[in-house]
Amino acid sequence: MSAMGWVDFDRREAEATQVLLRQLSTPEARDELGIGAIRDAFSDLMFPGTSTVQTRLRYFVLLPRIFRDITPVLRKARDRRAVLREAEADLIERLRKSGEDMAGLIGREAGADIKRMPSSVYWLGLGEWGIRDARAKRSGIGEVLERMATGDMLWDESIPSSSGATTLGFCLNNDEKDWIVDRVATHAGGGEPTLLSWLFGRADEVASKFGGKWGRLQSLSDLREIGHGGLNLPPEFAMVLDRAVRFASIMHGAALLYNLLLARHFARGRGEDPLVAKYQDELDHWRKEARPAWEKMRSVDLLIEPLSKENGRRPPVLPRLHPATKAFVANWMDVGRRDPSGSQAEALIREREMVVRTQKARLTKDPTQYVWNGASGAGRLDFRWQTVRQYLHDLTAVSL
Repeated sequence: MSAMGWVDFDRREAEATQVLLRQLSTPEARDELGIGAIRDAFSDLMFPGTSTVQTRLRYFVLLPRIFRDITPVLRKARDRRAVLREAEADLIERLRKSGEDMAGLIGREAGADIKRMPSSVYWLGLGEWGIRDARAKRSGIGEVLERMATGDMLWDESIPSSSGATTLGFCLNNDEKDWIVDRVATHAGGGEPTLLSWLFGRADEVASKFGGKWGRLQSLSDLREIGHGGLNLPPEFAMVLDRAVRFASIMHGAALLYNLLLARHFARGRGEDPLVAKYQDELDHWRKEARPAWEKMRSVDLLIEPLSKENGRRPPVLPRLHPATKAFVANWMDVGRRDPSGSQAEALIREREMVVRTQKARLTKDPTQYVWNGASGAGRLDFRWQTVRQYLHDLTAVSL
């Protein structure tokens, strides 16, 4: 007789588990075929300072206020990290009790017991957006705290005062909105214009193009279509957006084939499996739907061209792509276009898994020795668009 049980985690473990599950539920979370360098480069080029684990835009205001407020205490404290943690724990508790919309609250379940505080989630973004001084852009939290204790002011002094805030929740007031838009425009991406700064500066205008509901822009493909239909995107942003969408579309087929092979592998000896039929249907549909993505894309160099260009003060986001990764994308562009279900395509995916996962490759192992949840990086890449879409919602306060 078999039984099913549930492990009773404490609040801290439950929070950590939920964070992990949220990360793994996003298309960006798994890089089964080793194309993460290209994915991240497109993401950084379009949306610098963002990440898939960030949640709400106002953290970019709330966190630097905390660092500014604890500065006098740091000079006398023995454990400066403890001072920061206590201040962030206090913020979490006040947010939990504020009665506002708490979607995206880090620590919503575990409270002060959470392992990863908001500052660590947003740390790189605070540097990229110029909210943390350029002298400390690449410094860790501990180093910054130590320097602050000696009198270094490493935070932007124009942070809007909390006295002007109308609420403790995630609703931004006008001063905060203007300040964030300015930070992104003048610092993100090395101070060069980016798709993120363009969208932030025209958030209300963009929202009006689709009736004020950000939920209508589920993907970057939707944004590209609206761009074609009257957004007047600058050509350089339209080109980057177009190449990113094409890359996501083309490589989605490789991800689907990989999952089809996994489904067949784990179904071996068990007869028909619904997952095999599911991924075969999705691959067949992709083959028809992805045709426009291949148009004029003669090579991988053309497909990822924006990533290797210098732009003013900003160096290329992908100065050198590993030859094996480049060869894999190039080969998939060839065999995937011709016959994504054929033996050459299957051999390419099997070989790539061995290169990327080495000893953890599943297609060569006994399926009874592994547990597969039915999807491994099967989602289409969205280059952190879900995070950016939430930020645009926060800026405009229109519905998701």
